[in-house]
Amino acid sequence: MKCTEWIKRHTKPLVIAAAIVAFVALSLGLSLGLTLPVKSVEVEGELFVLQGESYTGGLTIKQTTRAGLVHREDVLSDMIEGFDSSAVGEQEILVNYRDWQVKKTVTVIDPAEIELRVREGTLPKAYSPNAPFATTGIFDLYYEGEIIRSAPIVPASAPDFSTVELGYFPITLRYGEGIECDYAYSVTLSGNFVEIESIEAEGILLLPQGKAVSKSNVVGDVRFHVIYADGTETYVRIGDSAVGMQESVFASDSDGNDYETTVTFYYNGHPFDVSATAFYGDLFAPETVQLTSERAIYAQGDTFDYSSATLLVVFERFGGAPVSIRATQEMVFLAEWQGTPDGKDGRFEPVTDGSAPIVFDEVGEYTLIAYYNSEYSAPLTIHVISKEEAARVTGIETTWNGGASGPPKKGADLDYADATLRVEYGSGYHYKTLLLKDAVAKGSVVVSGYDKEKAGNQTLTITYQETGQDPVFIKKNVRVTDAESDAVTGIIFVEGWDKTFFTADELVVPETASLVVEIAYGGQDDKKIKIKGNEAVTITGFKPHVLDTQELTIAYAGFTVTHRVSVWNDADKEIQEFYAPKEIYVEVGGEIDLKNAYCKIVYSTGDFDMISLEDLYALAEEKGFTGVMEGTYDNSVAGESYWVKFHHPDAVWTDDWTTIRVVGDVPVVPIGIRLDVENAKTVYRVGETISTDGMKLYLVYNDRTEKDITETDLAALVFRGFTTDKLGPRTATVFYVSGSGMFSPVAYDYTVVSG
Repeated sequence: MKCTEWIKRHTKPLVIAAAIVAFVALSLGLSLGLTLPVKSVEVEGELFVLQGESYTGGLTIKQTTRAGLVHREDVLSDMIEGFDSSAVGEQEILVNYRDWQVKKTVTVIDPAEIELRVREGTLPKAYSPNAPFATTGIFDLYYEGEIIRSAPIVPASAPDFSTVELGYFPITLRYGEGIECDYAYSVTLSGNFVEIESIEAEGILLLPQGKAVSKSNVVGDVRFHVIYADGTETYVRIGDSAVGMQESVFASDSDGNDYETTVTFYYNGHPFDVSATAFYGDLFAPETVQLTSERAIYAQGDTFDYSSATLLVVFERFGGAPVSIRATQEMVFLAEWQGTPDGKDGRFEPVTDGSAPIVFDEVGEYTLIAYYNSEYSAPLTIHVISKEEAARVTGIETTWNGGASGPPKKGADLDYADATLRVEYGSGYHYKTLLLKDAVAKGSVVVSGYDKEKAGNQTLTITYQETGQDPVFIKKNVRVTDAESDAVTGIIFVEGWDKTFFTADELVVPETASLVVEIAYGGQDDKKIKIKGNEAVTITGFKPHVLDTQELTIAYAGFTVTHRVSVWNDADKEIQEFYAPKEIYVEVGGEIDLKNAYCKIVYSTGDFDMISLEDLYALAEEKGFTGVMEGTYDNSVAGESYWVKFHHPDAVWTDDWTTIRVVGDVPVVPIGIRLDVENAKTVYRVGETISTDGMKLYLVYNDRTEKDITETDLAALVFRGFTTDKLGPRTATVFYVSGSGMFSPVAYDYTVVSG
């Protein structure tokens, strides 16, 4: 409040005098750094720190003078003594402030005690295909039922996020190390949530007998066909995070045989049964085993994260497609090279037995190998860095683009709202994300190089520094707009000059050609400048009499843009494209009306002509060309359609087939067959032959009626591709031949089981 406003509001002389004295004392105290006698110093605020985190702010010094004046400052990390972020629980620290030492109780929390939630309504529940992850989300961290912290949800928080396929996807969101929560979203063509209509399994699935069955030890090429209520569909596999499996044990066969069974899977909470073979004995021998890990960098003293490791196993039976198997402690070993020093002769041998977790107790490189069903994997290298290096900031990234909603405007201060800063430690050891706005306010981030009075391109420097560490920085290019200017500040592109051709000696600019120019560095809407007949526009680079692709330089208002053109000679007019009619209707017993069926001819100059089929045949006869129509049609049966192609004698290309439709009174004729196998045999054992018992065969007519021809014609069916030499679901192609010819084949689905 200004002094004059205060005086107007208060008229009593004594009160005025006291206020003036207080105001002067306050100004003097602040200007002298509060050198007035201090009555008390307190530390305000609650501090909750996750185990292993550094103090980055949150506490405030409150200093009160004997005159009652109050001054507040942020507590910096170098003011604190006795803080141990590795010790979980409440601990007492000392805050040093000038000649004062103040005790304060803070809380270090085990990340396992944190409940991570997505703030309601901040992340969408549905995305469109190929849409990016929404950066509007907010994490709330709960400890003992209370929110202790909020943070933005950035794309790095959702490493499994994908909108490539349609479907429903429950994934895990991550905050820092070891703090996770669930998030589910759907990907649909409309971007709205849809329910699942059905799920069907396709392929072969094998389960071990006498062992606990889980996603990690099933084998096969099975995939699940998911159909949604809106008609969209997708495919998922066992290894996908959205797929769950009922864990159970299938009994061993006393005679040592395989047997058929079912196992229950879940997708988005929908249970569905899958046919499988419970095989006796060990898994099939793998051809190759590859050990992969999401993490390649650890700190000294860390334990290997088995949940981040996967075995990609290729089995001989299933070709080259790898099967993903979750790695366990019993599968992964430390290994050392046993062989010649030059590495030419020898191999990596395990030096641990998998009975205890792998601990990286020294800095350097470790070699891991996996052992799966008598087969060792290729070696995997893990880099181990010191704790000091793991805590060192090695890089930063930011989502900030210069302003809260686009480039900054001339005269405006920089706005960091909604932007984040991603800090990298140990060259990829781990990351944390900060709100850029808060980091700038606390002084850990400094943005330099900005001149708000200068419009145009500027290169800013974003510097981040933690206490006791060297600063790291990145450059950020911004384009400062100027809403008050109408000056041209650049040429964006050429418009309306995509398919205009030239003569060999004259530059022909189309009437539609224009320049799209930028105004005021993007501060105003773009403007279009007509090119043809505009004296302010110059064009250079045209080469007369050169029939080739040329690059022109177009200049306007001191800016230039290049434009490629293809130069043709009008004298060499060539047919570039030829389009025949899409459909032609012919009456039963009649012929094509050649006079009223037209084709389109497009020339190299951009011009086009329309030519009737009658003229096309006449031109072909004149040139001795006999291949005008490719294919034939039958005009004797109404309701039939035929596909032919028409060709121009001087063109080498036509766009598509022409459909000839025969119209008139349509007689009832057979058009196909239907095979009913509802009561027929569909499960065969190895070596069995086809059985038609229970099958029903129907002849289908074009008026949608059917005739049962089982007794007379079932034996005429040919089952091509039927075999029982391999296990699993199979399909045979069924052909039927009658006096009218052979109709389109139908499918016969069956399953082959062992023994």
